[in-house]
Amino acid sequence: MTIPYVLVTTPARRLRSRIAYRARDFKTADILLRSLCKSPFASRSDHQRRLTALHHLGQSDLVARYSRFVAHLGASGHARPYNVAHRLWACGNYTAALKLLGSPKGWQRNKQSAQLAFACLTALRRYPDASRILDLKWKKPLKGAVADRVRKVVRYMDRAKIEAPGDADVTPAVVAHWLARKDDRQRLTYSPVAGRVMIYVHSLAIGGAERQAKNLIESLCADDTVSAVHLLMKKPDTEHQYDVKAPAGKFVRHDFGSMPGGIPSPWRGQALMEDVWSLSDALGLSSLPNIVAAIHEVRPEVVHARAGLHAEVVLAAILTNVPRIVVHFGSMSRGQQSHGTDAAVLREKMVENVIAQCAAFPQLALVANSRAAADDWALECGLPKERIGVIYNAIDPEDIGFSAPVTLKVIKPEAPRVVGGVFRLAPVKDPLLWVKVAARVDAAIPGTRFLLVGDGPMRPAVQQAIAAAGLENRFEMPGFITKNLIDYLTQMDIFLLTTRTESLPNAVIEAQLAGLPVIAPDVGGIREAVADDSTAMLIERDADALARAVVKGLQDERWLADVRARAPGLITRRFSRETLLQSTKSAYGWIS
Repeated sequence: MTIPYVLVTTPARRLRSRIAYRARDFKTADILLRSLCKSPFASRSDHQRRLTALHHLGQSDLVARYSRFVAHLGASGHARPYNVAHRLWACGNYTAALKLLGSPKGWQRNKQSAQLAFACLTALRRYPDASRILDLKWKKPLKGAVADRVRKVVRYMDRAKIEAPGDADVTPAVVAHWLARKDDRQRLTYSPVAGRVMIYVHSLAIGGAERQAKNLIESLCADDTVSAVHLLMKKPDTEHQYDVKAPAGKFVRHDFGSMPGGIPSPWRGQALMEDVWSLSDALGLSSLPNIVAAIHEVRPEVVHARAGLHAEVVLAAILTNVPRIVVHFGSMSRGQQSHGTDAAVLREKMVENVIAQCAAFPQLALVANSRAAADDWALECGLPKERIGVIYNAIDPEDIGFSAPVTLKVIKPEAPRVVGGVFRLAPVKDPLLWVKVAARVDAAIPGTRFLLVGDGPMRPAVQQAIAAAGLENRFEMPGFITKNLIDYLTQMDIFLLTTRTESLPNAVIEAQLAGLPVIAPDVGGIREAVADDSTAMLIERDADALARAVVKGLQDERWLADVRARAPGLITRRFSRETLLQSTKSAYGWIS
């Protein structure tokens, strides 16, 4: 018998796409998944990985346009409702897909629609509704791991008398049940080591939040109150990452893979831990058992979630009775950076709900790195603004290549002006708008040069935009810079940012440390990163407005000189490591 070619190539292509995806080679992953998703053998995971790859490649607008096109097809009646619903499901728009599939009463007669509705409902974690589809009488009932997961969660909710709205994610209701089990939590013995801190970050890859985690760790390790800092990471090995300088024995790195598997032996048989291990994956909290195991292994006095997995870290720390917990928001709420798909919104709302529920526990301190971010998170979590404090980022001049005292660039009026930027080439930073502004500046001041430091998934799109604008000879793009950033900052005359949103951008602070005036949109917490009103121009996020500001700044010699003279000292005093350390120790409850 001849095996069809597609059956041979699909597993190999899927494996290669997974390898590329895990290596964050999203371009290769998209190429492989594009053909795979056209196959009738494409799985739900294939579609979801391609969706995520497109978002990482800065093509969220492509997904959104396609979703609108598909929805229009459905509304116009030019395509079968099932076909439209299947395409919407592949784009992550599960709610819209469900509407097209009609009333549940019709699913008994149409198993194909019922199967797609089941996939949508389980993706939305609407397990009670999904279980009703499993109860439909067919000759061949739905089976498999997902069906088993649905039955397990629904049985658990029935036994525990947990009620959740029929059209909502069940995770908040189950988390509320776990947090209410005070007696079960008290049965979990926990003996923390005094002065030991466990910090969670996703990785130490080159980035603003990761750099601040490095600054925090080094500051804590230099303090006598701290006995040790344990860093827990989900992705410990990345191609470009920061090196932490800390005394031997005082800093320990861990990754999820190094943690012991299974429930820690003293907690085995405890009902609450058994539930956590059994249900976390189904609730969208797959990392929760790993973090619980890490807490038991490390036994910290303080657990500090510095970046990523905020819901899992705070929940694990409360359930295991950690004395002090800090959730540290290093960005605006995720909704401001959302892909907009149901999958993304589901995660965002779940995190906000878990944070809101855990905020009732006095051992939890909530902080953000700007007042703007703190207020944003408070609004999204339904908390009073005063419940979330502020710990500003720290900048170490020597860490980015400055010697002490700081030596600044000497302005040469006859030299071409240089407009620069330092940021990740990702959708939230909107690098394509940066290129549009550059084109307008070049038209107004011919000969201006542009220095764009950073890398990311949108690099090919940025290079294409530069070529289309005829600016290849004007641009320099050195990529990721891990050391001596000052060598690039001192080549610039003005620092330009075009980001969609920011909490407290390190790049803006560092630019002023180098004596650079800043031109940026007035969004998020950028204003809090400005030394004073005279060191930056914050305006609307529009290509023409930003270009006019850059041109005005380049032509104002007095302003350039004044900022170079004043900004470094202002920034050094405001964003020092000592301020960061004292604010952090206060959040830990170690000083008043």
